[in-house]
Amino acid sequence: MGVELDLYVADESIDSPVLSETFLTELIFWEKNLSWFKIYLMRTLLLFFLLISSQIVHGQDWECDLLNKGMAYYENEKVDSALIVWESVVENYPDTSICYGRIFNNIPILYAQQENLKESKKWFQKIIDSSLNDLAEGDNLMAQYANYKHNACLRMSSLLKDENKIVESFEYIFLAETKFPYQTRSATSFEKSAVSITYVKADLWKLKGNEKEALFVMLEKILDNDVFFRKTDAASFSSVPFYNGLVEEVLPMIEEQYGAANFKEQFIASISKLVVKTVRIGADRQKAKIATFIFDGRKFAIGSSSKKYNKKKFINKLTKNQILEELKS
Repeated sequence: MGVELDLYVADESIDSPVLSETFLTELIFWEKNLSWFKIYLMRTLLLFFLLISSQIVHGQDWECDLLNKGMAYYENEKVDSALIVWESVVENYPDTSICYGRIFNNIPILYAQQENLKESKKWFQKIIDSSLNDLAEGDNLMAQYANYKHNACLRMSSLLKDENKIVESFEYIFLAETKFPYQTRSATSFEKSAVSITYVKADLWKLKGNEKEALFVMLEKILDNDVFFRKTDAASFSSVPFYNGLVEEVLPMIEEQYGAANFKEQFIASISKLVVKTVRIGADRQKAKIATFIFDGRKFAIGSSSKKYNKKKFINKLTKNQILEELKS
């Protein structure tokens, strides 16, 4: 499976209350044999015990304590116990701390690890439909924000791709780009995410048998590389070779579908007819420029965060792009 399966880990600084293993074992047994109402009562009793124990020990840290409790079961290969604890929190209590979101996030990942894809997709969808905030605190410096819904969309897309449900997979990628875009203060992280999504879209087009659109998706990302046009509030951008892998993948596709010389001729002819418009971007609606042109029947849009960009500058930028430079050699 293409899903990333990293769980939010427990905070080792918090001790967890002891819960009888016999009680949990019996609960798991009865869950498989009782009616839904009795299961609900059993789960409620379990959560009540854990909640009271956690509040006695840690006051308001009970959700983090139950995150840790579930991780302890998981690390001891008691997956059913971890899921009972975490699902009980999400199903019965409101979001009152960062640990609630992490518990919620862990549930579908744990189901995916167990290859229970039906439950995994159900819980990823619950995250997408929930009130979780993608701007909640992340778990490290490289992941400043939690991006719960963005990541859930990507994981749903991956699971659906594995099932060869390409149209549905595309729908979740679209949500990840538009309704739940990747949240970060780093322009570098933002562009890294954008490039990763480009690979996913290209793979989906290939699975649909459309090699040309797969090429176009990657080509547009290589050309449209002004991150500040798409992320106006981002901090400084580190010069990272994001596009080298895309270029390496695109070059043989260009050769196969067009031939290097023919592609360059068509491309240069196309960008000579590009049209530049002024647009408003970002929360402060600042002026920027966007150039559009048609290449082999497909419309391309290339942005510039500089309001001074004109047709000549766009053409100069595109003719000096890494793709054409590589095709010259």
